[in-house]
Amino acid sequence: MHTTIQFSEINWLAILVVLVLSFVLGALWHSRLLFGKAWTEDVKP
Repeated sequence: MHTTIQFSEINWLAILVVLVLSFVLGALWHSRLLFGKAWTEDVKP
């Protein structure tokens, strides 16, 4: 069985929203608000 994806069927808005949210979550994750202090202490040489 061979399935093809039509680009017109892709929800580009949903992909854009998930992309932006992943950057925001990554920025928050490494900020001092969440785990930034522990993260910076762990990566020090």
